[in-house]
Amino acid sequence: MKIQSLPKNLINMFENDPITGWAVKDINSNFVYVNNAFKIWQTISTRFDYEGLNIRDVPVPVAEFADIFA
Repeated sequence: MKIQSLPKNLINMFENDPITGWAVKDINSNFVYVNNAFKIWQTISTRFDYEGLNIRDVPVPVAEFADIFA
């Protein structure tokens, strides 16, 4: 599997944005990065690790619609 990486300037922008929820997915719709604002918006602990998961694998209400938005 190819290692995914994000440029540092994007990570800094995502991390320093307390209002806008940012999520980055790979070509298989698995999360590569999620910032804390996104986790708060999803009503999940900021300690939850999204990396490598698909939204259907995350315990949030929107997960039930994963197949519609795939």
